[in-house]
Amino acid sequence: AIVMEHIAYIAHAGDSRAYIVSHGALTQLTRDHSVVQELVEHGKITALEAKRHPNKNIITRAVGVSREILVDLKDGDVLLLCTDGLTNFVESDEMCDLTKDDMFYEFAERLVDRANKNGGGDNVTVVAVTY
Repeated sequence: AIVMEHIAYIAHAGDSRAYIVSHGALTQLTRDHSVVQELVEHGKITALEAKRHPNKNIITRAVGVSREILVDLKDGDVLLLCTDGLTNFVESDEMCDLTKDDMFYEFAERLVDRANKNGGGDNVTVVAVTY
C-alpha cells in the first residue's frame, strides 16, 4: 500500500487482505484470490463454509495484480493490512472490537495477540497506518 494525500493505492495477491477501520466499522477492501473465494462468488458454498473448507488456503494468484483499488482516506481512518494468519483466527467482529478505540498504534499488536490466543496456526502479520 502506498498512501499519498489521503488516497491509498493498494496492490495485493493471494489471501492477504486490506481493511479500513473508520468510526468503529471494519470494511474489507480486497478480494481473496483463492479457490474458495471463487466458489463463494459462484454460489457453490457460503462464506461460512469457506472459512472451514479444506482448500481454503489454495490461492489462485501469488504474483502480480489484476485490479487497482483506490481508497479515499479521511482524517482518523486507519488502513489495516494483514495476512490470512489473522483472518483465519480472528473473526471480523472481533477485529472490529479490538480496533474501536483511537489507540491505532496498538491495533497490530492486539490483533496478532488475539490470533495467537485463538490458535495462531499460521504466520500472522498486521500493519496499521493512520492518516
